[in-house]
Amino acid sequence: MKPHIRILALDMATTTGYAILASDVITSGSQCFTKQTATKTRAAAHVGASHAMFDNWLTEILRGPRYDEIVYEMAGFFKSAAAVQVCVGFRGILLAHAAKHNIPLYSYSPSAVKKFWTGKGTAKKPEMIAVTKRHYPNLDITDDNECDAIALLALHLTQ
Repeated sequence: MKPHIRILALDMATTTGYAILASDVITSGSQCFTKQTATKTRAAAHVGASHAMFDNWLTEILRGPRYDEIVYEMAGFFKSAAAVQVCVGFRGILLAHAAKHNIPLYSYSPSAVKKFWTGKGTAKKPEMIAVTKRHYPNLDITDDNECDAIALLALHLTQ
């Protein structure tokens, strides 16, 4: 493990998983960048709204003590054109923030993260969650996005 380093790990999507290593303690969770209605959750009416929500959230995360590194999952396959718009936009926002704050960026493919975490590059969500709960039984895991961010952080720490 890299001693006394602050790292932010992100699994970016409309629901973004995050894991933060600071003072040798991991905190994690997930953040949704879609609009909530009384009856359902839906994508923001304009993809730019999701980008604005992500930008505001990332600004808050990066406020305060400086991060030494940011790690993110570099997806190469998307389920829809809308997912491409959202995720590529999020990546651009992340790159801009990293450049502005002079924070080094590292990326890993989803299959590399899954293979490291489960031994199988095609692991499904339940497998990722099960391994995360086994490694971190004291964490109250929110969802698979949070698990992916924790696995991403763990992979990075071994490099």
